Formats: sequence, structure tokens, C-alpha cells
Amino acid sequence: MQIIKVLDPKISLRNKSEYCSWIKTALEMSGLVHFVVDRLPCDIVFRDRKDSGRFNVRLEIHTDDLAQLSEAFAEKRAANEFFLEDFAWTVYSKTAEKFSDRACFVSRWPNGAPYAVSPTHDVDRTRFFSPTNFTRNLLKKNHSYSFRESLKFLFNPKEDPYYCIEKLRDFEGKIGVKSTFFFLAVKRDAHGRRYDAEKMKTVLKDLAVGGWEIALHASIQSKKNPGRLKKEKSKIERASEKNVTGLRYHYLLESEEALYDAELAGFAYDSSVAHPRKWEFVRPSCSYYAPWHKEISRRLKITEFPITLTDMALIAGQEYSPDYADSIKKRKGILNLLWHQRMFSEMFDGRFSEIYESILTEAKKESAWIAPLSEIEEYIDAKKRLRPVNGKNILRAGSDLKNAVLSFMDKRCFPEIRGNGKIEKIGPSEFKVSLFCGDEVVLN
Repeated sequence: MQIIKVLDPKISLRNKSEYCSWIKTALEMSGLVHFVVDRLPCDIVFRDRKDSGRFNVRLEIHTDDLAQLSEAFAEKRAANEFFLEDFAWTVYSKTAEKFSDRACFVSRWPNGAPYAVSPTHDVDRTRFFSPTNFTRNLLKKNHSYSFRESLKFLFNPKEDPYYCIEKLRDFEGKIGVKSTFFFLAVKRDAHGRRYDAEKMKTVLKDLAVGGWEIALHASIQSKKNPGRLKKEKSKIERASEKNVTGLRYHYLLESEEALYDAELAGFAYDSSVAHPRKWEFVRPSCSYYAPWHKEISRRLKITEFPITLTDMALIAGQEYSPDYADSIKKRKGILNLLWHQRMFSEMFDGRFSEIYESILTEAKKESAWIAPLSEIEEYIDAKKRLRPVNGKNILRAGSDLKNAVLSFMDKRCFPEIRGNGKIEKIGPSEFKVSLFCGDEVVLN
């Protein structure tokens, strides 16, 4: 069996270098096992229809079909909200058709899950009855609590209606779900008092030990101060005693320019590019993408996970639409849920928590992959590192890859493992594999 060779898009898109990042992301999404070659001939090539160059090509994808990409990534709203997912499907279906005797794919999500769900929580405020708000809340009478109860909350912050961290953790633990908590590292900002993450060490450590991800909710000030970003990352790492790889900026982002600083600070992923109060895609992907930085003209190493469902849209008056969620599921995307922990307070009578709970319950029934964003990023990275060995029918794992499904168009292919990994036949031409770094899959 011969592995498919894919021409490096840079060779045929010399004048459209920004396309290369998005094309590579789509190739990764398709699951096509490929490696980059620096010479012709090849089996898949991207080129202009006007290009008269002759290639030994069996499958072409023309660059003018990608013209809308530059507009989609330049504007604040995607013209085609699912461009990368749809393009990945084109690559998959055309390759499966044209190379039925040679195509090899790795599943987008572990165990061949139909889509992914990542529950996330921005911890902005942990107190409704903070010292500064205590009198104001009593005078405004914007709650149903008595003076005695309010006083109790004032001196027992963990019992405050907005706290809800353990309440949320216990619910997720009960249904077998782990999520990502984004914690602020500043005690105060332009919008008022926050909290001291270092005084919440026990909470952060308990979450981390239990399998929940601790990530940084970067301050507004850090957007213009890269040095501050590193300090905030270190503060959350000290409090949780865990390496922090995830980032979400407070009040989100409208462009990827700030993510170069995030890359330099050592983050593996970001999840900030989104509309703050609408279920509306800012970029043409409902899964992930590698941001393109215009000033340095390169693909950033950091992965961007766009937020696809947020409680802030509900607060702004937008109703939850199952059809919207289904459109993401249909394309094997990620339901990246942003639900602030305070929305699980009894003060809201379940208006926001019930929708969150119903999404997770349905996802469990549909065998979706539910995981913190760090686990999703690790799986995506491990897929990239599964590479064919030149001149041999061997795939070598560059890092640990758990519960991936390899599928072959040739039903006669039966792979074997060299190393400590495991393989299990689960269909006529499908195999579930778990590999350790350095393990090899021999394709017979």
C-alpha cells in the first residue's frame, strides 16, 4: 500500500501564502494521512486554473475556489460559517473516490465520535455580595435575600449565590464530564473588583487533581502588555500547581493579532475569537484553525478554538436554537460552550443552567466526545504527528495518540503495531489504535 503524497501548498500558492495555513488546517480536519514533499510529481496539488504548468496530478483543487477565504478571515463575520469543515469534507470525499486503493484517514475525534463538546467556564465574578456591593445590593433590593442571609454571604464567600464552582463541578462529575475553568489573575480591573486566585489555591488544586482543566482568563490590560500575560500565566500555575496551556482573554478578541504574544508566552491554544453576545461565527470554522498573523506573515503555532455557544447570547435575548447546534454536529465540529459559573446560581431559576445541562445530556446520548479544551488540542496535535515513513508502508507516532480510528479505503489492508500500542478491528476497514510516541503502524 502506498501512502498518498500531498504537495506543500506553498509550492503552488507562492503569491497566496495566507491560504496555506487554512488549507493545511482543512487537510488536518479531513484526517488524510499525508506528508509534505518538495518535488513533483504528486497526487494532490493546489493551483490556479490559469496555471499552464503540467503536473502528474490525479486530483486538483483550484485556488480560485478558495477566493472567499481571504474575505472570511479579514471580515468580522464569516461569509460561509463552515468553510473549513466543508472544504475538509471535499478533500476527504475526493480522495476516497480517486485513491480508493491507497487512501488512509485518521478520525477527527477519538473513537470516531460524531462531534466534540468542550464545556468551558469563565470565572469573572465569584461574589454577588462583595464588600463593595453589599450596601448597594440592599438599597437597590435587586434580590430576594434577607438582611441576615446577605450578611452571611458577606462573611462566607463560598456560600455566595455567584460562587457555584463546587456546585458546577459536582454536577459535571455526576454525569461523567470534565470541563475547562478560566480563572482571572487580577484582583481588580477597570470594571471593578474580581478575586484573588492565590487565596483560592485549594479550589484550583482540587479541580486540577480531579481532572478539570485550569486555564488563564487573561486581563484586559494584558492585551497590550505581553509581559503581563506571562506573569498572569505564572500566577495561575502557582495557584493550581499545574502547567497552564489554555487562554481566553477577558471580553474576548475580534482579531488574532494578540495571539502572537500568547504563542510567545507558551500557550498551546486560545479560545477568545468570538462574538461576545451572539451565536455567530467570526471566522469560517466551527471546530478550530491555526491563526494567520499578517505582520509576520506566518501561521501561528497556537490553535484557536472559536466559541460556538455562549450564555451571554441568552442574556442578550437570543433564544437557544437546536438547529444551530445541529449544523455544527453535522460537520463534526465542536460545541465550545462558554457558560459563566455564576449562571448556575439559584438567582437565575435555572434559565441558563438547564440549557447547558440539556446540551451535555444529549451529547452523552449521541456518543459525542466531551473533553476540556486542552485534551482536544492534545489530540489534534498528536494526529499531526502521525507521519508516514518515507519509502515504507509505515506510520510513526510522534507523540501519544489515544483511541484514534484509522480507516482504509482498501478493505484488504490489515495494520499491525510495532511497540507498546494497541490495535482493535472495529469494522470492515476500521481499526481503533492507541499509540505511544515512537510506536509504528505497519500497513500490510
